[in-house]
Parts: sequence; structure tokens; C-alpha cells
Amino acid sequence: MADLNREIVGSWITAIGTIIAAIGSTPKLYKSLTRFNHKELSDDLKFLGNALQGIGNSVEASEEEPDSLEKGGNLIQTSGNVAVLFSLTTSNDVKAIKLDITGNLLQALGGIIAAFQVLVDNTPSERLDSIGNILQVIGNSTQAVGGLADLKDLEDDKRLLEFLGSWIQAIGSIISAYAAQLEHTNIKID
Repeated sequence: MADLNREIVGSWITAIGTIIAAIGSTPKLYKSLTRFNHKELSDDLKFLGNALQGIGNSVEASEEEPDSLEKGGNLIQTSGNVAVLFSLTTSNDVKAIKLDITGNLLQALGGIIAAFQVLVDNTPSERLDSIGNILQVIGNSTQAVGGLADLKDLEDDKRLLEFLGSWIQAIGSIISAYAAQLEHTNIKID
């Protein structure tokens, strides 16, 4: 790793982004804030969160070995975040939903690829990072299913799946950031 501090910073930027996006996906959180349009605030938080995730994944990818699974996974996750960002800026509802589904599936694919790094580098921190990546895959996949529910006008199912998926992804991202920090601080875990 060329600069371990940038990898750690990138992973925490990603984690912060997932938390912000998850807050934006939390139903009824903003309904009590009557002076704000809760839909706009929710979309703004999702946009900011996904932008931070994309930046964090890009920073992480820049620090990985050129042909590593983690680098490829992080780059695919970044492209997924970009697709989600486009979904939040398009005015065509069906197109927005399809872009959101595609973005979440790309993030899940990137997480799967990054999780396979443990097969190459079987260290305790890599195993912990793989657990974090698998949780992110589950979260992104759940959000994609929520998008499919949205296409079928199942609004309550969509909100629940988006909420659960966002927070599962956030938890996985925090675990991965912690694993990156452990890897570079020489703390032993077994």
C-alpha cells in the first residue's frame, strides 16, 4: 500500500457516506421537521452520502495494488455510487428507479469482488473487511429489491427495504473501515 493513511481516510469517508445516506433513507425521521420538505431533505442526504461513498471508494482504490480484487471492487462500487447519484438528479421516475437499482447492484458486485480479497490475503483484518463487504452486499441487494418494489408501486415495501438495506450497508462499511484501520495500526486480532 502506497499511503496507508489515505486508505484509512478513504474507508472512513465511505463509512460516513453510508451513514448519511442511511439517515436519508430513514422513514418518518424528517416528518417532524415541518419547516423542511422531508422528501427534498431525504434526497439531499442520499445524494451527499452517495457522493461521499464514491469519493471514499475512489480514494481506497487509488491505494490498492494495481491488479488486486479490492481495487477492482472499489472501482465498481464507485461506478454504482455514480449511478445512484444520477438517479437522484433525473426527473423521469422510472428511469430514476432503474438507475438506483443498477447503482445498488453495481455496489453489491463491487463488494462481492472486494470480499474475495480474503482468498488472496488471509489475514484477520482482511477477514473482518470481508465480513464488512458481505454486509454491504446484503445491504445494497436489499436496496435494489426495494427499487423493484418501487417499480411495482409498493411504496411501504420500498421504504422498508431501502431503510433496512441502507443501515445494513452502513454497518458493513463501518466494519470495513475499522478493518482498514486495524490492518495499518498493527493491532492483533484473531
